[in-house]
Amino acid sequence: MTKTKTKTPTAVTVLREARKLILKHGNCKNQANDGKGRFCALGALNRVTNNFSIPTSSNPLNNEARKYLANAIPGIPCKSHNADADFLNNTRSIIAYNDAPGTRKRQVVRLFERAIEEAK
Repeated sequence: MTKTKTKTPTAVTVLREARKLILKHGNCKNQANDGKGRFCALGALNRVTNNFSIPTSSNPLNNEARKYLANAIPGIPCKSHNADADFLNNTRSIIAYNDAPGTRKRQVVRLFERAIEEAK
């Protein structure tokens, strides 16, 4: 009997899976998910890390994926060297971008694509 090796998820894996959720189910604003299957960018990241049975809060993998996603936002300001401040700033930036009136599903998907490229 051959054992299959379970691959440890990476930030790229989380970003790809979150992108797939938004592509398949759609994007929503002002909430993590809208009860119709659509997710905001942050809600998709959290769902994916939860699916890997990894707690979201203080999770290095979730935090790393957030960093790449936030850094992919056009015009994002430079980050501080304080991990807690960066986490809050990344979270706020992702929410603000996702919930902006002009942001559409295709822009959120493209944001994930830029973050995936950067994280490779």
